[in-house]
Amino acid sequence: MKNRIKSWILAIVFAASVGGGVFSIVPAVAVSAKAPNCSGVAAFLTFPAWYRGLADVNAAGTGCNITSPDGSHLSSFIWHIVLNVIEIGLQLVIYAAFGLILYGGFQYLTSSGEPAKAATALQTIINAAVGIALGFGSVAAVNLVLGIIK
Repeated sequence: MKNRIKSWILAIVFAASVGGGVFSIVPAVAVSAKAPNCSGVAAFLTFPAWYRGLADVNAAGTGCNITSPDGSHLSSFIWHIVLNVIEIGLQLVIYAAFGLILYGGFQYLTSSGEPAKAATALQTIINAAVGIALGFGSVAAVNLVLGIIK
């Protein structure tokens, strides 16, 4: 019993000393007022915001404004929104393909050595990898078109 108490005390002292040392090494982050990010790039899971390329910081510097286009820039404005939504959809397809790779890997692990099940699992993985490659190529094409219409 005495050894057990001694072990617990040593464990608590060790955790407090090492844990406290780790927290004292981490620098404090200074909070400063900075201009908002209105670019709309990679806000969540690499998805662009639907307004990417359309928003500017407002005059007060506290938020973002999307200015409505005049008649000559209306088509560019609409195409920015359409291409951003298309890119969001393509990225969803890429995430689904990664999920299919995981599913195919699970099928392969649970095939229990049966050649038919293993072949089906490998075909699922190959199809998902082709889907990922096509998805990345499509996202690159969308970003190329967005760069051209800027």
